[in-house]
Parts: sequence; C-alpha cells; structure tokens
Amino acid sequence: MESELLSITAAAQYTGVSVCGLRRYRSLDIGPQSFKLNGRVVYERCALDRWLADQRALTLRGGRVTSRCAAAS
Repeated sequence: MESELLSITAAAQYTGVSVCGLRRYRSLDIGPQSFKLNGRVVYERCALDRWLADQRALTLRGGRVTSRCAAAS
C-alpha cells in the first residue's frame, strides 16, 4: 500500500512545523524524509508519522504516573 504524498504546505499543516522550518530541516538533513517529484518537494505521510514519533521519543520527559492519572486509566 502506497503512502499518501503531501506537499510541503500540507506537511507543515500536518506536523505543525512551519514551511520555513521544514525547508530549513531539509537543508540541514535533520527533518522528515522527503524527495522531489516533478521539481517539488513532497513528503510521504508515513515518513512524517515516523519523524513525529522519533521527535516525541527523543524529547519525551516525565512519565511519572501520579495516583490521579492512574485512577483515570
């Protein structure tokens, strides 16, 4: 199954990162995987999901369960 292709504008909306931010990340090779199709940068939705999960894992803090949180689950 092929992943949906998103333009840089759609990728920015999907991730919450600005278009300028995605362009900068691409130039520094630190952003989500992307490629050019017909001269335009595109992102696969699955690559964006993977990058977002990686960012979450790298920056996740806390995780201590409180009794209040435990009671809610």
